[in-house]
Amino acid sequence: RHQQVSVRGFSGPSNNKLLVLIDGRTVFSDTYGMVFWDAFPVSLAEIDRIEFVKSPSSSIYGANAFTGVINIITKTPEKLNGTTIHLSLGDEGTLIGTFLHGGKTKNDKFHYKVSAEVDRTQEWVDRNNSRSTATRYNGLMQYRFSPETDLTVSLGRGYSRNRRLYRPGEDLGNVDDINDYIQADFKTGSLQFRFFYKGNRTGNEDPSEGECVQWPAQTYNWEVFQTLHPFKNHNLIWGVNFRYNRVKDNPTFDGDHDQALWA
Repeated sequence: RHQQVSVRGFSGPSNNKLLVLIDGRTVFSDTYGMVFWDAFPVSLAEIDRIEFVKSPSSSIYGANAFTGVINIITKTPEKLNGTTIHLSLGDEGTLIGTFLHGGKTKNDKFHYKVSAEVDRTQEWVDRNNSRSTATRYNGLMQYRFSPETDLTVSLGRGYSRNRRLYRPGEDLGNVDDINDYIQADFKTGSLQFRFFYKGNRTGNEDPSEGECVQWPAQTYNWEVFQTLHPFKNHNLIWGVNFRYNRVKDNPTFDGDHDQALWA
């Protein structure tokens, strides 16, 4: 069950040296200090392409980009351009169903897309023989004021139930995850403003105690950046970023913990 992606041998149970983004939004879990690859709030069918930068890139892309960056880019409403349905069935109660729809208005001003997925498998079986199920919902709206100015707002939720969580040599029990996000991007010419909220609420069953341990955490991010072309073969990028992380009181951390980061 344990998956990690690493660069140049920087691997381990918790790989925090590779920045993973979805449409420019970090999916790193500040609570656990790792990336949960099987709990992303988007489906495989919604992914358009994956960009990879194999070098230290924190000055451009932010924290955790010590060895590189993976940016997962989802399909735009223009690429979807209608409705797509995927359905997979198999043994052991396996069911993967995906719905995608995207479109635009006749005047090409308003673009939108919605997606939903149910991913059910019995691969992770606990002592009660319960199935692990993941559901994902996403929506995006974009309004184009002019060819060089547009506003994009997206939001979504990924919810997994009865997911068995392991670390090397340790069984962490069943996990119920809720991952929410809201993202807004405003572009005008070479200037771009971005805000995103990322919330995670994890219910972790302690196998030894049989109790559910809650790990609620939130991330708020504001940034502005601009790309200039002062010379033929050179670009100049400047930007300002502020990120606020918050982990609420739980059995592991005593009291609420806040973290404010400027860049």
